[in-house]
Amino acid sequence: MRALPVLLSFGRSGGTLVNQMLGVHPDCLVLSEVNPAASFKPIVEQALEWLRLIDAEHAEAFGLLPYDQQIRKLAHLAAARDKTLVLRDWTTVNFVAGTSVYARPSRRLEQCIYLKLAGLSPVPLAVVRRSEAVYVSWRENFAQFAELDAAYFIEAYLDYAAAVREYPIVRLEQLRADPQAELRRIFEAFGLSAAPLDFVLANFHRFTNCTGNNTLGDGAKSVSAREVLPPPPRASAGLSEDVVTRFALADKWLGYD
Repeated sequence: MRALPVLLSFGRSGGTLVNQMLGVHPDCLVLSEVNPAASFKPIVEQALEWLRLIDAEHAEAFGLLPYDQQIRKLAHLAAARDKTLVLRDWTTVNFVAGTSVYARPSRRLEQCIYLKLAGLSPVPLAVVRRSEAVYVSWRENFAQFAELDAAYFIEAYLDYAAAVREYPIVRLEQLRADPQAELRRIFEAFGLSAAPLDFVLANFHRFTNCTGNNTLGDGAKSVSAREVLPPPPRASAGLSEDVVTRFALADKWLGYD
């Protein structure tokens, strides 16, 4: 089994932006926010409607396959077309209760664990964002999390940070400050050619076959952006000293100063 790129990203951390960038890369096909526990949009629907790797006649049988067999089959079909299949993990479902009605958070990075146990070869890379900015964005953009408790959130985020800190990391703030360099890093990590880099940066906003930020309507400025926006000012949620300390610890684990 060839290497299987896995994009890891906590909700509101830049996962959709990178999904769009990968989506317009001519050598790449992306499964958006899929996870062994639950997928935001079923894999069979993505394979049929977005990736065009299966047809309607075979969709029902494909949908009955176990998760790992679906992934293995789609990776094989993508390779037959000289494409690289990338899994954008629905990472949050493993860490925050209420993300999906179908899953309870294990506080473990289930995607990579599951793929390895299934004999597949994940190549993970995490796109991260400063923890307090993630928390603020959750409360502003997700109605069901408008009153999300900061202490609960940071405990989940610390578990996430501990899980991804061993993998290559791209920080969203740096990606927005220097998209050329950081996108090149992503392409290199996933074994993709950097030749289309300028094309990707000029056209990523046209890509809509993905889930996440592009489903929030006018809730986020980046929805309608035609270029990568510069980093915004640091967010502040007026947190207690103890919670701020734990937010700082998560940021430290993710390589922030």
